[in-house]
Amino acid sequence: LPAVSVRQSTDADRTRVTALFVTDFGRSKFIAFGEEFQAETVPAIVAEMDGDLAGALAYRLQPGELQIVALATDPEWQRSGVGGQLVDHAERVAQEAGVSHVTVATTNDNLPALYFYQRRGYRLVDVVSDAVFGISEGVTPTGFGGIPIRDEFHLVRSL
Repeated sequence: LPAVSVRQSTDADRTRVTALFVTDFGRSKFIAFGEEFQAETVPAIVAEMDGDLAGALAYRLQPGELQIVALATDPEWQRSGVGGQLVDHAERVAQEAGVSHVTVATTNDNLPALYFYQRRGYRLVDVVSDAVFGISEGVTPTGFGGIPIRDEFHLVRSL
């Protein structure tokens, strides 16, 4: 496998980052922590393999924490360590910013994400019931494995 190159995104990356989130989530906006985020405007970390965009992690810094609001990996590079490299870099950004922990929001259907983050030492600390319900004009979206997407899970890792 080629080496992963991870860095803070630049304005020149925005089109590719947005396209990756659209491919992964079906849209360029996402809901996390009770707010709507646009892929085009939120800070991001990018991972490249052989010069191709392999993944992106969108985040925001809040008092005391870095919040991961979205993580996407190009299907070609899934299970190759790209997601882990992006999270490692986000944790370094958090430490450099002087915050004490990283929090991630994911939905109840996203079993791969729950597995991924818990294996990395993140602990489930909150469930926001019905946080996702009604986002799609009152239709409950169906997610991973046919599970209705309703709730948002928050996982935290202390640094």
